[in-house]
Amino acid sequence: MTANEKLHQDDGAAKIDSKYFKSLVRFLIYLTNSRPNILFYVSIISRFIENPSRLHLAAAKRILRYL
Repeated sequence: MTANEKLHQDDGAAKIDSKYFKSLVRFLIYLTNSRPNILFYVSIISRFIENPSRLHLAAAKRILRYL
């Protein structure tokens, strides 16, 4: 995620499968035990766990690419 990126609940992007997004966020939360530098960004994307869109998924994948 970039520092200037703003994520919103109703961003107009297509919605995605919440089960896939939940499992990805849970995995990232697990990784925060050994990588505390991603904790802030994981906490931001975890706010959208109930109703994720493609933009939220893209932000989560960017965190994975960072690792």
